[in-house]
Amino acid sequence: MVLTAEGRISAWVLVGLPLFLLLVIQVIDPGYMKPMYHGWGIPVLLATAASVAAGTAIIFRMVKIEV
Repeated sequence: MVLTAEGRISAWVLVGLPLFLLLVIQVIDPGYMKPMYHGWGIPVLLATAASVAAGTAIIFRMVKIEV
């Protein structure tokens, strides 16, 4: 577990940072993200979520080692 701690934390940061930034932006300026909820913004958000999920899955598979 200790050998893979850095990788696991990297995966959690990869998941948490976009969500945290979205929340902070919504609190600071709610109108800033409005264009992302219409038109091409929705597919962009979905593609972003898919790439974050893929990156997280890859990192978790990389750090899953048998000793």
